[in-house]
Amino acid sequence: MKSLSIHTATPRSIQKTTHPSNSDEHLSDSPCPFSGLTRGLHVRKGFTMVELAIVVAIIGILSALAGWQVQAMVPKFRSKAAAQEFAKYVDLCRNLAIRSNRECKVTLLAWDSNPSSIATTNYGKYSISLGNASMNSTTWDILPEDTYTDSSDDDQTMGIIDLGQDGQQKQNKVSIRYTSGDIGGPRTGLTDSLVFAPRGYLQNPSTDFSATGYIEVEFVNKYAMSEGQNDIFVVMVSRMGMTRLDNHIGRRYEQYVSGTPTDSSE
Repeated sequence: MKSLSIHTATPRSIQKTTHPSNSDEHLSDSPCPFSGLTRGLHVRKGFTMVELAIVVAIIGILSALAGWQVQAMVPKFRSKAAAQEFAKYVDLCRNLAIRSNRECKVTLLAWDSNPSSIATTNYGKYSISLGNASMNSTTWDILPEDTYTDSSDDDQTMGIIDLGQDGQQKQNKVSIRYTSGDIGGPRTGLTDSLVFAPRGYLQNPSTDFSATGYIEVEFVNKYAMSEGQNDIFVVMVSRMGMTRLDNHIGRRYEQYVSGTPTDSSE
């Protein structure tokens, strides 16, 4: 009996090759309809000189407009700040009179005779002084109070407020508008002064007050006035020493009556 031999064929490695279909070959071989356009298109990585020039011109125009607005607004802020400071010193003087049981006065020393012209220098100066008595003071000590310590009023650093070009409280293009003698004062030697009694009220005569009962001191925006606008801040001081701040462009308080000329406290 013959032996039966069985030969097993070793399987060969089968490589799977992927062939593109006819449609794929057709797409890859056909030219791109936009190839002519893309070859002439370059990607830019910056700006042209014309574009930069336009941007710089726009920035320059906007800066010029902003600068003009700021130039017009700054004097307004300064005149308001000067008026607020004056009102603060009026309040201080009243409190000093009450606390020390002596008279205290705020005196206008300099003002602008031509506030509507920006060609002229701005002026505005006033002082705060404490008297030596509760009534009819004969001497006045400009703050800080030093006469009683060295018998001389040689230190006036706190009591002189100067808005002019050479003043320590300089406010450019801001002036006090006032006519000499408009505030007559309670007695001789106190012209242009608001004088507080120890009880806290103003001793000024009725002729110093307006029809609505205020002594008014005006702080002028010279830049606006030169343009024909009455941008003037008004410090209104009543008989009892109350201060209010108003503006000529839109008066808010002139309809209110306080401390009228016929007030019983006179």
